[in-house]
Amino acid sequence: MRTLSRILFLFAALNLFADDPAAPPMLPESLTLTSKVVLRKISAVRWEKDRVIIHHLGGTDPILYNYIAEPQRTVMLALRDIEMSKPKVPPKAAAAAPAAAPEGVFSGQCYVATSGGSLAYYRMSGMTVMVLPSEAEERFADDNSTINLPPALLLVTTDMDGKFTFTVPPKTAFFLVAQGYHLENNQKVYYHWRMQSSVIKDPAHLLLTSENCTHVNKRLVFDHM
Repeated sequence: MRTLSRILFLFAALNLFADDPAAPPMLPESLTLTSKVVLRKISAVRWEKDRVIIHHLGGTDPILYNYIAEPQRTVMLALRDIEMSKPKVPPKAAAAAPAAAPEGVFSGQCYVATSGGSLAYYRMSGMTVMVLPSEAEERFADDNSTINLPPALLLVTTDMDGKFTFTVPPKTAFFLVAQGYHLENNQKVYYHWRMQSSVIKDPAHLLLTSENCTHVNKRLVFDHM
């Protein structure tokens, strides 16, 4: 009996250790949203205060924590706090740094928040992104609805996921302009962006979102010279 009691005691202790609440949370393999949508084989691209950028079998999307079903929301918030508390300075001589993106190559994505939908984001596909000479910013000084633009350095169109890529000669200064819309309650809601290349800190992740757009629901007409 004593031997059996010891075995049962050790088994209980092992179970207690396995359920140790101090153990760090683990990123789930799949993520269930409040809309019952399940994102499978997920990985976290970037942690932010109100959302996490998730890569999954269907693509890459920004997910608001409020749209994650419990108990996974609590786990994701705990992981966010851990990741965002880590020092920003990379450790000395850790592993070899990944190869930097070629200079002059810019890759981005355009998406905007919507008033509904399971992910609350809409990817702006088929939108023209204009790369203009840097001095084109002067054409927007009066904030008119019709803008005369100089010849573009190049034009690119966003794909089905709102992604785009373009290449300019290294050290080229440019002015980026984009405009697109999505239908909301059968009405066109316009979004407009413009920025100098000097403010782009991460050319490999150039995001055009409803958070950094210049105008909402104002349609501009471009007249190219």
